[in-house]
This record gives sequence, C-alpha cells and structure tokens, in this order.
Amino acid sequence: PPSSGLLTLYDNGEEPADVLYDFAKKNSITDQFDRLSDVLLPKLCELVICTRNRPRIWKNSIQSDGKQELGTLEIFGGDEPIDAIDVFLRGVTVDIENRHAFRQNLLGIVCQSIPCSRSVPVIYRKTIADENGTRLGELTILEDEEAIDAAVRFIRKLNGRIIDEIALKN
Repeated sequence: PPSSGLLTLYDNGEEPADVLYDFAKKNSITDQFDRLSDVLLPKLCELVICTRNRPRIWKNSIQSDGKQELGTLEIFGGDEPIDAIDVFLRGVTVDIENRHAFRQNLLGIVCQSIPCSRSVPVIYRKTIADENGTRLGELTILEDEEAIDAAVRFIRKLNGRIIDEIALKN
C-alpha cells in the first residue's frame, strides 16, 4: 500500500477532486485542500478525466425510518449540508411521516462528520450587483424567513456600502 504521504491517482474513473480530498483528509491537511487543489488539480486533469473540481466530502445511502431506501446523499465541498439535505429530500417521493424532523435528524448525523454552519436551508438565492455590474454579494432567504428580513440582513452585511435599491427589487 502507498505510504501516507504519497498521493496515488489511478485512471479508474474515480474523480480526482475526491482522491485529492481523501488524501488531504487522511493526512490531516484538509485546511490546506483549497491550495493543494489549486496547484494539483489542473495537472491531474491533464492526465485523467475530471468532471468537477469540488470534492465529495460526504456520501451515504439514506433510508427512511421504516428502512426504505431513499437514495444516496452526496455533499460537495463548498455546499452547506442543510441545503444539500433539503434538496435531496425534496427529490424523495417516498412518504416520510415528519420531513422536518427527519431532515434535522439527518443533519445531526452529517454534522458529526463535516462542518455545518446553520440548521435552516436557503430557499431563495440571488446575486446582487451594483449599477456597474460589480458583484456586491448574494441575497439569501432562509426557510420561514420573511423576505424583508433577508434584505435587511443583506444590506447590513454590506457594511455601509450603498446599493441601488432597484437591484434588490429585480
């Protein structure tokens, strides 16, 4: 077997971003993954086929409380786990008795393995730009949040930068 400091990539269909992330995780250097990825992934993708540049950081088969197979939940680097879980569960056609409780329970399991920063999913997302087209940020509305509260939160994040109110309306 390869030593822990040796990155080995086989042309076997495995996604290079995942191999690189697993290497970083195994060597306790996930905090350096972005830098490692910026340097190595372009070179690796010249050698083997890459279909994405974000690693899969969590994957598991999900079953209902009644042990019915619901599918495979995958969470990729940069995704907030609750958002990925919410999207996954929206695609599940099996009747789940209490979806909210099931979602929160699943989030609890996921957050034992990977970092989670919130427990409420985003239901709306829009990039906001100024009159020159410069990106100011992203307006997000969380589940059960009033749109005006989200707009006020966004404006406060701008730290006093003035924005065109029409950009928020569109």
